[in-house]
Amino acid sequence: MKLIFQFLINFITISSIAQSSINYKDEDINQLNISGDKVGMWKLFDEKNDVKITIDYSKKENPKIGFYKNEKLIATYDKIDKLEIYKDAKRVKAKYFYRENGSQTLVDDTGKELDSETIKFYAQAAEVNAMFYGGIKQLYEFIGNNFNSNGQKGKMKVQFIIDNNGFTNNIEIIETSNTKLNDEAKRVISISPRWQPGYQGGDFVKTPYIIPININ
Repeated sequence: MKLIFQFLINFITISSIAQSSINYKDEDINQLNISGDKVGMWKLFDEKNDVKITIDYSKKENPKIGFYKNEKLIATYDKIDKLEIYKDAKRVKAKYFYRENGSQTLVDDTGKELDSETIKFYAQAAEVNAMFYGGIKQLYEFIGNNFNSNGQKGKMKVQFIIDNNGFTNNIEIIETSNTKLNDEAKRVISISPRWQPGYQGGDFVKTPYIIPININ
């Protein structure tokens, strides 16, 4: 009995870990541990612009970040070596700097702002938007498969936040033609599979999102 009980515990633990990762393009990525911390290899995509950002959490205290454009590594970043940009066969060291107005730029070790061409070169692969894996068509397929309207019809707009780990929260109905559908719309968005979180300025960012839902 003890062995069976231990087996069940192990099975549940393994299943929980497996479900915490994202299977995308036949690869398990973007894993969270039981505490909700990022572990392993994270990969973020902007497929329209052929951008990829990789974050290796094997060294949790100093994850290594790679920025790719057209499958070519154009920059790396970590807390020790800061930012390195690879342009025209040269290696440019830089760090993020916030101006008094809150805008962000890049400066060298002396505090001098980098030239605009180098900043533009890096910026092309420096950020990705939040994304539902599989695209908007897959998102609406998920909603359609899980929405229980109980015969009600209506249109609504749902607003929510995609957090730094890709979960949906702060779900609100901002427009509706049938209030009887509001709670169900919020429920379905709340059980959405984990999204790709947004990333910019060298860090994950919370992303506001609004989608229209039409129940016929």
